[in-house]
Amino acid sequence: MTISNPDFTRDTKVPLGRSSTSPLELDLGKLMAGRCLIQGSSGAGKSQTLRRIIEEAFDYLTTIIVDPEGEFANLATHIGATTVIAREYANDGLTALALRTRQHRIALHLDLTDLEPDHRIEKAAAFFAGLLSTPREHWAHTVLVCIDEAHLLAPHIAASARDAETRRLGVATLTDMCARGRKRGIGTIIATQRLAKLASSVVSELHNHLIGLNVFDRDVARAADLLGFGSEQAALLRQLPPGEFFAFGPALAAIPVLAKIDPTITPISGARPI
Repeated sequence: MTISNPDFTRDTKVPLGRSSTSPLELDLGKLMAGRCLIQGSSGAGKSQTLRRIIEEAFDYLTTIIVDPEGEFANLATHIGATTVIAREYANDGLTALALRTRQHRIALHLDLTDLEPDHRIEKAAAFFAGLLSTPREHWAHTVLVCIDEAHLLAPHIAASARDAETRRLGVATLTDMCARGRKRGIGTIIATQRLAKLASSVVSELHNHLIGLNVFDRDVARAADLLGFGSEQAALLRQLPPGEFFAFGPALAAIPVLAKIDPTITPISGARPI
């Protein structure tokens, strides 16, 4: 399905949630320019927050969902995105697919389930390389790339020495897409459970943050650093209920604001429909 997104302007804002004093909105123009990190431990509502953003943004931006765990099939149906099963494509086929996606403004759901960890990274990297290599005449075809469980595609540490080269490929490609994507019309949202497991070079390219519950010391420390929190404020990160996130960055709030994310239209799905 081709989506022409004629309604997107650089000052378009969509509703995301509510703080204790005011609504929380997401500025799509500033999101495209500065990208976004969504982070929270298991049960924090990280994937649901990503889902909420996609549901609100797809009317304005052609959207690509990168789905390592197969949780977004029903959302893909809701937004009219074509589902592509990555294991059925060679790497160069995924690169070519990404080029066609940009050319024709196609909303896409890239399903990366049922792949070995190294193959998952390689196929995602091939797809991202295609998005980045889009000819200049298609850079105006803005696209929002939403990546769940991004630590599986750009891990902080390789699982073994054998996996180190594949890890470097994944980290380099995703970092490159975040760093160079803005001029090429690519906005990126990265969602992860563990900051300690996601490559720091990727995190450093994300200028907007939605930070939820954290329970591990290393994650709390990194999240607090992103929010500019001292030790007392950092302790709050261990106590957040599901669905509550600190929002901070040009597209969200000038200072960290605690907000409750609004409900989604589509329910979270644990697996693809059979």
